[in-house]
Amino acid sequence: MSRIQCYSSIFIYTYCINHQCGLVLVLVCDIAFCMLRPLKYHSVAVFPYVNLIQIPCYLFATSFLVIGFVTMNDETVLACNPPLAYTFPVMDAWNICYLAVNATTLIIYSSALIYTACCGGISRLSSTRISPQSIAAQQRIVRSLSALLVIFCFSWFLGAVAVRGPMVFKMDPKFIAFVQTYAVIPALFSYAQTYYIYFIVSRDYRDAFKKIGIFGF
Repeated sequence: MSRIQCYSSIFIYTYCINHQCGLVLVLVCDIAFCMLRPLKYHSVAVFPYVNLIQIPCYLFATSFLVIGFVTMNDETVLACNPPLAYTFPVMDAWNICYLAVNATTLIIYSSALIYTACCGGISRLSSTRISPQSIAAQQRIVRSLSALLVIFCFSWFLGAVAVRGPMVFKMDPKFIAFVQTYAVIPALFSYAQTYYIYFIVSRDYRDAFKKIGIFGF
């Protein structure tokens, strides 16, 4: 399959995963905002806030969408997946950006968890101003998202690292192409993770799933 045929077939998919990349970082920033400024967080109007914080996601995804179309060529690709659908210079820039965004995600989230563990986080800042029920709900959400993030790191993020590793160590081009072909496999584990993590970790989501009859409950 040529790169033109490949990219034309999966450009919507590549747009979605690039948007997802930025959205995970936005989600982590949202969690940090909730922890550090709970009263302000609950006073913000939902829809303008949700739309505004996703602007970087749209810019990131749209930029690589357009660049991918502009630079695609007739070169034959070993497999039609996001790394190989881009030309090498675009794939190189895409992978660096992706790793940078995910590294930032890990740093912010780790800092937020350390702050919560050491300084009391939500409870210390708001125990006298927000009901215990609200604090408990926030903490359950944090636990759920923590599990999601851990699995994300060992799935999609691991795939991104696998793409970059052979290039950093300047390995054989055939081996690099082989790794890039199968680097999408770890990402597959992240696609269906959300439901199972929410069901296992969050009582609120578990009760909601049971009410609509999932798993026959």
